[in-house]
Amino acid sequence: MSLTIGARSVPARFESGWKDENRISAVQFIKFALESDDLIAFQTESRIGISIDHPAYRHAAALTQETVAALRADLAGA
Repeated sequence: MSLTIGARSVPARFESGWKDENRISAVQFIKFALESDDLIAFQTESRIGISIDHPAYRHAAALTQETVAALRADLAGA
């Protein structure tokens, strides 16, 4: 998975501890390590989305304007 910010692609980091040799959690938590240039681009770029690039499944979806606005507000306070 990746967060796409215009032409930028920031890979997801999956939190550890949500699986073992016998099972995997139905909920997976991901984080995106945004560099300062990514944060600046996130505040101004109009094309922001999530993409999955796996050999068995590929998909990309744009985030809604409401979601982008909420994330921008969160990042501005960080």
